[in-house]
Amino acid sequence: MKLSWQRIGALCGLLGPVLFSFFIGLAILVYPGEYNFLLDHLSNLGSTEVSGVPSPLNYLLFFLAYSSAAACMVPFWLALRSVFDEPRRLYHTSLIGSISGILSAVFLSASAFLPGNLLFHQHRWVAIFFFFFLSSAIIVYSYAIMANRDYGNLYALFGLIFVAVLYLHALVPGFESPLVQKVVMFGLIFWSAIQSFKITRAFK
Repeated sequence: MKLSWQRIGALCGLLGPVLFSFFIGLAILVYPGEYNFLLDHLSNLGSTEVSGVPSPLNYLLFFLAYSSAAACMVPFWLALRSVFDEPRRLYHTSLIGSISGILSAVFLSASAFLPGNLLFHQHRWVAIFFFFFLSSAIIVYSYAIMANRDYGNLYALFGLIFVAVLYLHALVPGFESPLVQKVVMFGLIFWSAIQSFKITRAFK
């Protein structure tokens, strides 16, 4: 059976988080020395060297994790927008949400090209823009979901919780730990997987 582009896009919303987790897991396993999941940032996995030891494999796996997730996000955001064609106000709302989501994918992909140990400030700024655009997209879609009686408010609640944790992480002292960063990152990335389970059934 031939799959529609919307169904393929919806499935990409599930594939992206899976690929991201797979490559990040591999990067942790081959990390030179010992990677502390509680104390080390994700960007450490993308360093070109660790304690003076070149780590090209780590950088490659980090690059694959971020770039594959970003590539999958684009068709997912396009498919998600097509769910909200009616009423007209939700069409425009979802359009804004998907534009913001695609912009977040651009910055996520850009961060894969900027190793934190060599280009710290550039890496930091693209990460900030990634989180800003992705959280904005989730907030916009949370409104659209709650305004759509057939969708289910629980799908909106999941995203809003992780957006709240993101802003706690960014703005409140005591929430800036690497562990909270990982909770936020994986939570926001897996938001698309949650939506994918919902919308895949709407497409053939």
